[in-house]
Amino acid sequence: MPGLIRMMRTVLCILLLLSGNLLRGQLPEAPRLILFVVVDELSEDQLLLIQPKLSNKGIIRLSRDGMRFMGAYSSDLSAYPGTRITSLYTGCTPSCHGVVGERWLDRKTGRFVNANEGPANYQAAALNSMARGLGDYLKNFYGPGSLSAVVGVDQPWMLHATGYNCDYLLYWDNIFKHIRDYANSANESLWLDQLNDKRKGLQALSPATANQLAFDATVALLESTDFGRDNIPDLLSVGFNTGSLEDEYELLTPLKESTIMQIDALMAGLLDVLDENIGKNNYLAIFTSARTPAAATGTHGRKGQNTGTVDLGKTLALLNFYYMARYGQGKWALEINDNNLYLDRQLIESKGMDVTTMQEEAAVFLMEVTGVDRALPLNDLLFKLEEGSLWDKNLFPSRTGDVLIRLQPGWHGKLSTNGSRTFGNSGNSPLPLIVSGWHSDKGAWIEPFEHRHLVPLLLKQLGIVHPNILEAPEAVIFKKK
Repeated sequence: MPGLIRMMRTVLCILLLLSGNLLRGQLPEAPRLILFVVVDELSEDQLLLIQPKLSNKGIIRLSRDGMRFMGAYSSDLSAYPGTRITSLYTGCTPSCHGVVGERWLDRKTGRFVNANEGPANYQAAALNSMARGLGDYLKNFYGPGSLSAVVGVDQPWMLHATGYNCDYLLYWDNIFKHIRDYANSANESLWLDQLNDKRKGLQALSPATANQLAFDATVALLESTDFGRDNIPDLLSVGFNTGSLEDEYELLTPLKESTIMQIDALMAGLLDVLDENIGKNNYLAIFTSARTPAAATGTHGRKGQNTGTVDLGKTLALLNFYYMARYGQGKWALEINDNNLYLDRQLIESKGMDVTTMQEEAAVFLMEVTGVDRALPLNDLLFKLEEGSLWDKNLFPSRTGDVLIRLQPGWHGKLSTNGSRTFGNSGNSPLPLIVSGWHSDKGAWIEPFEHRHLVPLLLKQLGIVHPNILEAPEAVIFKKK
């Protein structure tokens, strides 16, 4: 029955497209499947160091058969992986999509808003973005026959890849200890039940176990559904993880190395499955990172270089002591989240104080903190920035903090209890990016390339207009027709 319904939807979609072709001409050729593989905590430096140990069937195959961007980078100041993923999929900067960090202060209600609230409420992540994602563009252009799926397992920030409409959303259910399709929770499929039966007894997820589950779920989806089986492009996004932040100052520890090699082996297996089920020339594969390790953005602390940790909780407390000494009792500074400092404007205004003045005082205070590179008050960000600058790209006035902070290279926020750093030196941070498969050109692109430009250029290849296409460089990604 599901296959019949899908076939009927596809036929209807094709009929609608054919009727539209009478007005706008023949649709450009498209891949049957667009695959994004997003790896957390992976840098181009790590790939180069470990490359001699990799097989020629996984990441190296992607590089050999496609275009490897040696100068790819993200201009996002936020270190929250969801911000970077939102920028990647929407083709926009935070100044446009608004996902400025893991959470931000809603100044109308005085309450903090989480960028996403987990897979059970996955649409919140999409709705928090003010820009459409790649999946939305595909569905708007091709109709409901263009399917989208996210296999996140234990990567919560992959929820930012769902777009406004997601057909499959595969995540680990920590209560029932199995993979759950949160987009179809009321009617889960037999193939997913069979996958979970093979994993009975699994109670906890290590990075390696989560990666294997993500691979197994992806293969089951490809082999058991109509994904990539017709000429209407589908979008599949898979999240992998290189492991916990065991050592911020080492690019490659033994555990990191083994996990990257595992991901390489899983990529090889995934490419084999795609070749068999969809066809070697019928899919486009994009391999990139959700977050760059701190060691890749600065120098190595063990070599005695300038690096370290900023205690954000202590910094916030000292700032409040400073304010109380000047203005009296009260929690004047609410929170430092990611790279945003939020002040209690309601308190400030109730005491008859000037918000702009207190923003400037906070910025001056933060500039005295060891490890802080820049701290800019919101008023300066609004009225004194050069258009198109790094700071301008990251300004979303209603969500950006009263002070926007950037740390020095090699420095990061104090590690939280779950092992992830709060934020680091982001903004123009390098990351791996490989585009391979369907009509992709071959070689290495050594010029700087902002990762968010990929989606506008891809959509252009499909005959779909993206509002930021004029910003995208004329990078060689696809072969000339």
